[in-house]
Amino acid sequence: NEFHTFIDSAEQRVQREFGRGLYIDLHGHRHEWQVVELGYLLVGSQLKQGDAELDSLVQPSATSVGLPLSGKPARLSQLVRGPRSFGAALEQEGFATVPSPAHPHPDGQPYFSGGYNLEQHSAFSGKLMVGVQVEAPTSLRENDAQRKTFARALVNGVLAFIKDDG
Repeated sequence: NEFHTFIDSAEQRVQREFGRGLYIDLHGHRHEWQVVELGYLLVGSQLKQGDAELDSLVQPSATSVGLPLSGKPARLSQLVRGPRSFGAALEQEGFATVPSPAHPHPDGQPYFSGGYNLEQHSAFSGKLMVGVQVEAPTSLRENDAQRKTFARALVNGVLAFIKDDG
């Protein structure tokens, strides 16, 4: 309860001061496919759809994305795997990421799509927060140098994403 109360308070402050915000739920995974996984409450079969199908079948409000940080409507496919998506920004930093332009879906590989925390603290629950569950593979967490490199890339990726806004 203390954790969620703290996050709720932080969200209220962000929304009050900035209107919209970005919620990141950071985890690690041990899947064989060593890519950064970005969860938006979309399962692999949904991501496997083409852009037009994904955009017509799933409303952004049914995901953790909602509207982009700018508040301007955008196609869901572009928000989660387009050239200005968070996945694209992480790939620009040198980290294979799914979903992204290079890896638009997990292609049958195990994939974390997001869970309870993402549901509670994102647009999915009606909040003005773009939410993403970031799952870092073991290979990026094995030693201090790798963790620092990924941490810098994650910060740069976030900054690029909020600047370009999907």
